[in-house]
Amino acid sequence: MTTYENPTAEGGRTRTHTWRPRPEPTPEILGMSGLDVLTAALKGALPAASMMSTLGFRLTDVGRASPSSRATRATTC
Repeated sequence: MTTYENPTAEGGRTRTHTWRPRPEPTPEILGMSGLDVLTAALKGALPAASMMSTLGFRLTDVGRASPSSRATRATTC
């Protein structure tokens, strides 16, 4: 568990988050695709990435990106 404190804010805001340690890299895990790892995390077979707790979000769905959902580079004039 990690606790961050912001002593300069009025009221002394704090934030605490908890995560499961990542598993040892086994041949099974090393052979998984990123999509497989995310699917396993979503099902609870693998722990979610600790950054998710740090940033305050959770994994709710995984799948392949369609061409319309890919990020595009912005152009400037």
